[in-house]
Amino acid sequence: PECETLQVEGDDSHVEFCRGRRFLFNGVEPELAWGDLAAGYVYGRLKYGKGHVDVLADFDFLTNSGSQATAASGGLRDGPHQALARQLLAPGYGQGTVHLVYAARMPSLLRTVLLQGWPVWLPLLLALLAWLWLRTQRFGPQCPSTAGERRSLLEHVRASGQHLSRYNKRPLLYQAVKHSFQARLRRRDPLAAALVGDDLAAALAQRSGLPIDTIRRALQSPASHDTVAFRDRVATLIQLRNRL
Repeated sequence: PECETLQVEGDDSHVEFCRGRRFLFNGVEPELAWGDLAAGYVYGRLKYGKGHVDVLADFDFLTNSGSQATAASGGLRDGPHQALARQLLAPGYGQGTVHLVYAARMPSLLRTVLLQGWPVWLPLLLALLAWLWLRTQRFGPQCPSTAGERRSLLEHVRASGQHLSRYNKRPLLYQAVKHSFQARLRRRDPLAAALVGDDLAAALAQRSGLPIDTIRRALQSPASHDTVAFRDRVATLIQLRNRL
């Protein structure tokens, strides 16, 4: 392939047949030819019977569809292409029928309907889908069921603890944790559970590995307004309970 220059009067220089395959004449003398013997020809007019046969490298300049006309080739919308098409039809212009053979194999009917008939079948398809959606059987009630209670027992306990802590009832929470710890201590180590004061703190420190001062403070109830002491002592009692 090689471009061929086309100059139309009153227009800029133009090129054609850039993607066409050139051809040669084998023992045939054309009436008109465009090209040369070295590079090949892009157009030739041959006498055939009482008429003529025109041979072209490609038909890009004759396209009239927006999907086929590319940015490089605007089809018959370009002035040079119109002039070239007019000269191509010159021998029989207005005297009969011109047969343009652009492909020996026609596209299938299904392909033609899909590519060119979508303005018709696409709205019909959407209308059919909408009708099927309206006629579809509905399963279940239109309104969703009322949501049931989702709070678990742990959520209720946590909310109760936050309520007591908000209203300075931390000593009650501390006593609950301490009673839980003492109940497990009586089950796991009755001898240590019988001790009190420093003796109990020393026994728990030996058993758990925690500092004796930390255990001694954990066994004393914190003030209701001391949030830091409450958290530390409750955390220590929970550690002691888990290590028993």
